[in-house]
Amino acid sequence: MSGPPATWLEWVDRAALDLRAADVLLAIGGPEPIVCFLCQQAVEKLLKAVIEKAARRPPRVHALSTLRHDALAHRPGLPLLDVDALWLAQFYTHTRVPHLVPLARSIPTALIATTPDIG
Repeated sequence: MSGPPATWLEWVDRAALDLRAADVLLAIGGPEPIVCFLCQQAVEKLLKAVIEKAARRPPRVHALSTLRHDALAHRPGLPLLDVDALWLAQFYTHTRVPHLVPLARSIPTALIATTPDIG
């Protein structure tokens, strides 16, 4: 897998791989920050799929809040809340610079209850 996906379906496929890896790690008791990082990556890719499906190239950023804003322009009912995006974003940053970003321990309730539907 080199370069960004060419279609929105490829973004969804890559997100599914991240979620599958997170499931495997979770099942074997893997490190929770890495499981959450993989979930952050999946949400990032799903947001990029929404943008791509709207016939736009997604920005080359990892900021879920930026991607969420762009995706909402095309899917106003998207269930990902700002608080969820911020909570997940910490795991992207923490895996790169763990000494600068302490991890929050509580998972937002809305994040547990929602799954993106880009249909």
